[in-house]
Parts: sequence; C-alpha cells; structure tokens
Amino acid sequence: MEIADALQDLIDREVGWIRTELEAGEIEFALRLVPDLLTHVRALLGDAPVPALEPPATTGDSRFDTLVIAGIRWAMNSDADRPWSAPEPLPTPWYPYDFRSVTEAWLVLSKRETPAELARAGIIFREGGLLST
Repeated sequence: MEIADALQDLIDREVGWIRTELEAGEIEFALRLVPDLLTHVRALLGDAPVPALEPPATTGDSRFDTLVIAGIRWAMNSDADRPWSAPEPLPTPWYPYDFRSVTEAWLVLSKRETPAELARAGIIFREGGLLST
C-alpha cells in the first residue's frame, strides 16, 4: 500500500471515529481522539513527501472539521507541501476544552503555546496536547 493510500485510510477511519463520538454527544472523548489522529499521521508520514489526499469527511461539527484540517496540516510538519488549503478561520476563537473551567492565565498560556497553523484557524490548543504520548 502506498503512503498516500495508507494516510487516506487512516484519516478517513479516525475522522469517522471522531464523528461517531460527536454524534453520541461524547465531545470530550472526540477531543481525545484528535491527538491520536495527529500522532498517527505524523508517524505514518515520517520524512516522506506529503502526498495528494482528499480532504477529510465532515465530523458533523464545523469546529471539529476546522480542528482536524488545521491539525493534520500541522502534523505533516511541512511548510512546503500540504494536501489541501488551510481551513477558513472560525468566526470566533474556540478553546476546545471550554466545557471545563479554566483560569484566564491558563487561556493566555494556551494561546501563547498554540501552533500558528491552528491559531490562524481560530483554534486555541496547546501544542503539547496535540500529540498523544
């Protein structure tokens, strides 16, 4: 299987899992799947050139769609090639863990540590949380 096919299958499968969790109302679990997706994309791609890919299917939530596209673009770790264009920025900035109570200091830190790819999309997500361990 070529890397493009393997990446497409991986993205399609894992975005499907995120969609399933969102449909079940499991927002927190869906968020836990995003770092797994990004970690798997980065590991599978390695140092290979970024192949042409179809954009991921919708998760059913425009915020998650934006997070997935911006996150995958970030995970590909390549300034030169990306399989699709950057997502349109969200109309208002989104901190995905907004269902938890956080301090203003935490939000400031999160904004400062958000990768540019996500910040441009209007998503506040600390880089340290984007990859699973």
